[in-house]
Amino acid sequence: MPLSLIDAAESAVNRGEDRKAEIIMQFAEESMLLQSMTFEKINGGSLTASREERLPNVGFRGINEGYQEDAGETIPFTESTKILGGDLDVDVSIVRQLGEGARSSRENMKVRALALQFDRTFIKGDPTTNPKEFAGLQARIPLSPTSTQLVFPAGPGTTPSSNGDALRLLSLDWAKKRTRRPTHWVMNQTMALLLTEAARTTGVSGFIQYTQDEFGRPVTMYAGLPIIEMEEDNLANEILPFEEESPGGGTPTSTSIYCVSLRQEGLMGIHNMPSDAEMFQIRDLGEVDDKPVLRTRVETEMGIAVMDARSVTRIAGITNAAVTA
Repeated sequence: MPLSLIDAAESAVNRGEDRKAEIIMQFAEESMLLQSMTFEKINGGSLTASREERLPNVGFRGINEGYQEDAGETIPFTESTKILGGDLDVDVSIVRQLGEGARSSRENMKVRALALQFDRTFIKGDPTTNPKEFAGLQARIPLSPTSTQLVFPAGPGTTPSSNGDALRLLSLDWAKKRTRRPTHWVMNQTMALLLTEAARTTGVSGFIQYTQDEFGRPVTMYAGLPIIEMEEDNLANEILPFEEESPGGGTPTSTSIYCVSLRQEGLMGIHNMPSDAEMFQIRDLGEVDDKPVLRTRVETEMGIAVMDARSVTRIAGITNAAVTA
């Protein structure tokens, strides 16, 4: 059964595994995306399942008539986990001078880096250019006119402009309708601010509300769904910059917004770690042989699984401009 990081941490505490719970909560605090997702433990590094393609036919029948058998259609698919982590070294002299807190501080930095790298891969991951990472949402919903999960910023039935278009609230509402049981929006900070600005504009308004995350921090909502704001990755590069190509072509100066269903039957995380309590590991490897440093390894093996083709909808070709109705 998939668990959120908060649930996994609580489970670890109930078993007396306080250190493991602390590690999981660190990752949840560093990434609202990780905090919002559920993760299912799988065996063997891959998950094979079937995705609904077409519902079976049904119909009315008369007396003494039969039904035409039809089981519908499903498409088999496989999702894999990928290994993500890194080592960090702290000179033994620094530990002698500053104590173990020096290592803890570096470990916290590594945790944040790993969480932000997961955020980046969730959006931009592309195994065709880097086979070591899992496929992100951008690769799964390309700029194809045949994609049923691709929405244009100017609204349904419109033709995307060269260089992109300003976002209309209608497109957000349409993306929400196209997503089965939606739970969240994923966008960059600028778009979140533009939505907030639209809510203050007469004639545009917008259904902006506010809530709090598990750590008491304010979270903006649109149409009842929390907004996961993508900031920078671990290399200080924007995760969802205005540098994407538009469906209408032209200069790559647009961005995307995703409406997602972060749940077991929709879009969920998968991991191949020893247990849910060890979804992320921070291992003390001690002093290495070739130099006087204490080494720590931070690591996980995880990916994402799209269980329902309608669990993600992408609005592509959005320009950095005021939101309209």
